[in-house]
Amino acid sequence: MPLNPHFKNRGYFILVSGILATIGLILFSVYFFYNLKPVGSDSNLELKVTKGQGVKEIAAALSQARLIKSVAVFKFYIIFSGKAQRLKPGVYQFNGRMSVPKMVYFLLKGVNEETTVTIPEGTTVKEIDQILSSAGVFASGSLAEFNFENNDLINDFQFLKGVDNLEGFLYPDTYRFKINSSVEEVTRKLVSNFQEKIWLLISQKDNWYEILVLASVLEKEVPTFEDRQLVAGILNKRIAATMPLQVDAAVAYAKCQGNLRSCAQRQVLKSDLKIDSPYNTYLNRGWPPTPIANMNEMAIRAALDPKSSNYWYYLSAEQTKETIFAKTLEEHNKNRQQYLKLQ
Repeated sequence: MPLNPHFKNRGYFILVSGILATIGLILFSVYFFYNLKPVGSDSNLELKVTKGQGVKEIAAALSQARLIKSVAVFKFYIIFSGKAQRLKPGVYQFNGRMSVPKMVYFLLKGVNEETTVTIPEGTTVKEIDQILSSAGVFASGSLAEFNFENNDLINDFQFLKGVDNLEGFLYPDTYRFKINSSVEEVTRKLVSNFQEKIWLLISQKDNWYEILVLASVLEKEVPTFEDRQLVAGILNKRIAATMPLQVDAAVAYAKCQGNLRSCAQRQVLKSDLKIDSPYNTYLNRGWPPTPIANMNEMAIRAALDPKSSNYWYYLSAEQTKETIFAKTLEEHNKNRQQYLKLQ
């Protein structure tokens, strides 16, 4: 008996409707999860949330500051998750590297919430600023633009007198910070750790700041303690001979303006050796004007205990990161051809 055409059409309609509904659901899911991701900008906003303030007003403020991609998705995420009535009042620091779920997390936890942040060895002031602002500790740019000379830090940490840059004084470590901390409070904790771990090692040295600069170069360019001692000897020998240091890490610091984490062209090219900067150690003799990173005790101890050798040159192999030493320029140039992709 032939199938009733009515039922055939109905079955076809149900199948097509199911396919379209599935496609629609997939497209909605892609759109929804895309709009939960960070906008990825350097924008930031200090947002004051009052008791009883609605999600609509909060979403509008975040959208106006260009910190979220979609007001509708932000509101839907909070309302659908049943969290709209649990947002806590307070003053929050948001930035363009926070996702919607992370912003909502902070709004739910309140401003007294603490977070654990790890600052790796070799990071710069601007990079530390990025790490801490992304964790919600303070607004983006707070540390990089902090004028530490106009507060009590100078009186409490005598080694900061006469220094116009915090580079090298922020000890890399794992810390606990309150969300929405003041930049002075955060800086004090980092510098206090520097005082305890580093300052005690170099405070009796007349050239302690040069040691700090040297240690920062070792931190960026050489991975092992023994090789750091050898490189420290080479760089001291070059200074004594009034040779240019030719430190690529210092050139990269200048090229990327102290922020290699977000620098797409961090590799030092031959053309970069002409950059007009006091950090260009190919054009300028002597030490860079400031440290080029924040270092740990191992780099300081290597700078304090340099090893003499017959070497005058060194490089880091691109594949293995091994430090390759040379006694002559001819030998060094051969190493460059063998271990580096020259551009």
